[in-house]
Amino acid sequence: MRARVLIPLALVLWADGAVAQQEAGRAEHEKDLADPRVIVRGTVVDAAGAPVDAFTLTVYRWGSEPQVHSFERAAGCLEVELAAGRMGIALDAPGFATWFVVVRFNSRGNHDLETVYLHPGRAITGRVTHGKDGSPIAETVIRYAPRELEVLNIDVGAGYPNDWWATTDEHGSFALGRLPERGVYLNMASARHITRDVGLPAGLDRLDVELGGGAMIEGSLSLADGTVVEGMVRLGLDANGGGVLQQRVASDGRFRFEDLAPGKYDVSARSEAGVVESRSIVLEKDEFASVALLAEPLGRVSGRISGLRESELALVFIKNDDEWQDHVRHDGSEFANGRFVVNGIPDGDYVVEATGWIQLDSRSISRKAKVVGGDASVEFDFSGRSRVGGRVLAGSRPVRSVMVRAVPKDTLMPSAADMSDAQGRYEIQGLGDGEYELRAQLGLRGTEPLLSHKLQPKFS
Repeated sequence: MRARVLIPLALVLWADGAVAQQEAGRAEHEKDLADPRVIVRGTVVDAAGAPVDAFTLTVYRWGSEPQVHSFERAAGCLEVELAAGRMGIALDAPGFATWFVVVRFNSRGNHDLETVYLHPGRAITGRVTHGKDGSPIAETVIRYAPRELEVLNIDVGAGYPNDWWATTDEHGSFALGRLPERGVYLNMASARHITRDVGLPAGLDRLDVELGGGAMIEGSLSLADGTVVEGMVRLGLDANGGGVLQQRVASDGRFRFEDLAPGKYDVSARSEAGVVESRSIVLEKDEFASVALLAEPLGRVSGRISGLRESELALVFIKNDDEWQDHVRHDGSEFANGRFVVNGIPDGDYVVEATGWIQLDSRSISRKAKVVGGDASVEFDFSGRSRVGGRVLAGSRPVRSVMVRAVPKDTLMPSAADMSDAQGRYEIQGLGDGEYELRAQLGLRGTEPLLSHKLQPKFS
């Protein structure tokens, strides 16, 4: 009799334990989805292969304060748990140049940096002066910005790698440190001068730079009949790393850029009055140049953009609505949330494509538009909150750097893409509810349809 009582009791206890175990497993799984973590390991050595005993690992993320992890008496061993996502990882040790890499993890897992070699670094000093009279230029921001760091879109300040940026003092002086010994470029940004990259040769520990000069460009913006129009004039330096200066035309349609260094410049303008053809001008030292910019009053495509994330911009392209879909405007215009206008569009049928970019993530929406009487209007809503994710595998081996795109069956829905990480994982966000086809592309090997997936409301 007791056996008959104990056996079902044992079964009940086992069942309760199984349920509890399942619930605990489910809770752990949900925690991993909500806050996935990754273990990063590696070995840190010097150029000769000897282990580095003390070093720091700093994690840089867009929109977040840096996270510093210190290692003492580590004998080169690195192991740290980090939140998943896209991040920059910097390794620093006294006397060495900063080692920097950008990685991305979409879910929990492990990542091996393998052997990281730290090489001797260098510190430099310098001075920034005006090219016309040699006077010092204060508050010039100088930064070392390797391509990997540019991906994170981090502004200079507390969130930027230590010693990789500085601001000139009242004497125009600055100092940088932890730079690699090889030749690099430094970005120079001053309020009154065009931002540009300046080469720092290998082995040099002193860099004096001249910005600006005595040249000047003056001009006007109007219609062909002389009617003054409003607009924004852009002056760009036609060189690697060259930035732009922008200036709104005065009430009389005039503009002027002063204190320019010798070089080749591109002068362009944006105006709601029409499309403006850009002009190229070569300036010699202390030269004065005059340019008349004419706005051609063609049609326009306008509308509103909504749902973009903070600091995200959308590139808007206009294409012919035919089988070739050639670009009508080759220079995609950037817009934030709100009203947008693209001028210089003749009457006709077009496809208007808006692509939102933030770091390496992209989302695209296409709309058909018919310009009649010089005007057409479209709207783009990027507020989709559904997402889909998975892994890209070659057999059982994860494949990284594969672009996976979600293409909607409803052409009014947004398409979006993501690139697989080191574990082959991808996660495409910003989708609306609906049916999508997933397509994969590796380098230039073409696009291969993978499967169809239907996103239900609140699908995650």
